[in-house]
Amino acid sequence: MHVYDAVDNGIEPFIVMEFVAGRSLNAILRERGRLPPTAAADIVLQIAGALDAAHGAGIIHCDVKPANILIGKRGAAKLADFGIARTSRMDGGNQVLGTARYIAPEQLEGLAATAQTDVYGLGLVAYEMLAGRPAFEANVGWEGLRTRILAASPRLDVEVAGVTANVGDVVARAMDRRPERRFSSASEFANALASAVRSSERTEVLPRFVLPQRIGSLRPLGHFPLVLGAVLILVMLAGILSVARASSSTAIGTPVRSTAPTPAGPTSLAAAFAGRTTPNVVGMPAKEAASRLRESGFRNDVEITVDTTAPGQRGTVQRQDPAAGAPFQPGQRAKLVVIGRYDD
Repeated sequence: MHVYDAVDNGIEPFIVMEFVAGRSLNAILRERGRLPPTAAADIVLQIAGALDAAHGAGIIHCDVKPANILIGKRGAAKLADFGIARTSRMDGGNQVLGTARYIAPEQLEGLAATAQTDVYGLGLVAYEMLAGRPAFEANVGWEGLRTRILAASPRLDVEVAGVTANVGDVVARAMDRRPERRFSSASEFANALASAVRSSERTEVLPRFVLPQRIGSLRPLGHFPLVLGAVLILVMLAGILSVARASSSTAIGTPVRSTAPTPAGPTSLAAAFAGRTTPNVVGMPAKEAASRLRESGFRNDVEITVDTTAPGQRGTVQRQDPAAGAPFQPGQRAKLVVIGRYDD
């Protein structure tokens, strides 16, 4: 965040900083728990930019944690509180500074803070956003801190269901107890995390969540419409051949036998969907709504977009397309807008 002035009036020095109309990431995580992976990666990218700027100026933050990250109303993330920041020219000294839950192992050993110290802190923040709890939630007394120096950090993909191994690998590298094995910069870590999240999204079973700025990106068409089209063509060809045979038989004088009435029921795949209308899924949880639409005949890849500004119950459907009651074609793709605020 911007610092506008630094004043030393001889009594109590102070700095004048930007006012951020929002909340701390810590408060948001206490209320919401886990954040969607794309939202977490977006926050990490923004904070990494701030850290790289500080590191470029020779300043190490030394206390990167959710309480020092402010999220504005529009989702902008700001890094605050450089109160214990050190310069890259300072040695470790005899004083250990930082919050026990987020302090890096080298700080505990009294070694000099480096850019990798802040990468470690940002790794802990990423872990907490994706897990909904701190990596070192308990036992931050001396024994717990000693273990942090000697033992490997917890694996996100092992501790938390639904986290892919490639995302776990990236976060584990940022949280490595040995500074030289971490990413060389905060942005390198952030870019690796964003890439891992995108990769995991491509292999996820729907519903698919995207950030507002990614709305409008189209995914490749699946195979279902091609199969459906082939079936419809075969049904139409069968009907044409049947009519042609009947006409040919009548023309050469072959008697046409009367047949029993055809039983009522659909004669083609398209007829099976005749009269079907879109179910009302507004207000439902996203996964339940997507399942309901697929069962009704929509394509498997229901497109879901998260609106981080919409009011209402998080994770529920705010709008649907087609609208409730509207007719639809078999294999048509449905679109849902889901409430997913994390910055109010």
